[in-house]
Amino acid sequence: MAEKRTLTRYKLAIYGVSVLIVSSKDTFLKDIALVAVLAAGFVAFSNHAGAQETLSGKADYGGFYLTAKVGVALPGDLDVSASAASANGYGPFSGEISFDPGPMFSAGVGMIFTPNIRGELELGYAQNKASSYSFDNVAVPNGWATGTVSTTSLAAVGYYDFHQFGGFVPYLSAGIAAVHVRTDDLVVQTNTDGTTRGSDTVAAVRLGAGVNYAVTEKVSLGLDYFALIGGESKLTFTDPIGPGGAGSPFSRTITSDTMGHALSAKLSVKF
Repeated sequence: MAEKRTLTRYKLAIYGVSVLIVSSKDTFLKDIALVAVLAAGFVAFSNHAGAQETLSGKADYGGFYLTAKVGVALPGDLDVSASAASANGYGPFSGEISFDPGPMFSAGVGMIFTPNIRGELELGYAQNKASSYSFDNVAVPNGWATGTVSTTSLAAVGYYDFHQFGGFVPYLSAGIAAVHVRTDDLVVQTNTDGTTRGSDTVAAVRLGAGVNYAVTEKVSLGLDYFALIGGESKLTFTDPIGPGGAGSPFSRTITSDTMGHALSAKLSVKF
């Protein structure tokens, strides 16, 4: 009489592929061993794949990358104020200077600490042209403004990546920065067309968000946004016409907010 054999079925899913094992009861232990081998292979493959993903995935720990950004700086309206110049009878004033969008560039080096956390050291530069102003307590309260303000920043930024969306990896960022503000020719149309000059370095906080997309194993493209919120920079406002008339200019300190926004396209290369 032929031996009666009971068939047992096992099913194992590996990366979306179902492996169906059909065995006799006699070979149950052999099948269990096969399942164990396949499962071990699956775990090893998963670990290897996770270690090889790029910036827009779970990159291997300790990996370094370079990044470059080109975009637009959006300072908007900056609050300014000046104290009274008691020696010559000129009172305080305050208001806003508006700036047009301008170019921004940055380059940085980053390190991947965990699958979700990485950090960057970034050097950036932006330049914006003044367009208009609105002051109180001046003879001409509204008018045009000309000249440029440049900002150079060195920032240490941390990033948290979200890997739930396939090749597209959104992220949030936060960091601190040292920001150097400089202007040589900022002129506002007051009654005497006063000029602001000088430079100052202030501390700032940086908050942002963006998304990366892997083009190859080593290269990714992305879009990045950040807001920079800093301390007050102190510059020198010079009025060409002082109490003694033309030819007797006087100067006083003008205080300005240091803040702005930037939107950029980015390229990252892992090495």
